[in-house]
Amino acid sequence: MGNVIKCALYCDRPAVVKEIPANAKFDEALRLIEELRISGLAVDIVDTAAMSANELHRLYFQSIAPAVIKKYRVRQIFGSRRRPATLFGREVPALVTFGPTGYAEDLFPHEQAGVVVTIRDFLKTLFQAPLANPAAELQNQERGGTRK
Repeated sequence: MGNVIKCALYCDRPAVVKEIPANAKFDEALRLIEELRISGLAVDIVDTAAMSANELHRLYFQSIAPAVIKKYRVRQIFGSRRRPATLFGREVPALVTFGPTGYAEDLFPHEQAGVVVTIRDFLKTLFQAPLANPAAELQNQERGGTRK
């Protein structure tokens, strides 16, 4: 997962299709995002409703590099084999994580080893592994505690 410095959620909330497995527990994911923002993690929520298909395709192709490097599937999560990115940021929200370099380090949801890893699944790992969340680590250090 790397060190998550910030996240961007690309989403058109009214267009989200909750019946799609990749969107499982999306309402809970939104609640977790707000908790992360309160704890200090930079999370940009980008409303894609007014974006053109070309803008969304460009965002999709900028965001999928981690999938290629880490060898997980996103094409059929956000569209189909013939039409990738048709659902990206609209029917299927996309959460992109960025590390210290400023480049995309991960993309959710995605399919890995035949299992769909949802946005909510990823966010739960941030709460379980506070070292992956610099904001939580900073708060811990400010309180005088350290994790080893």
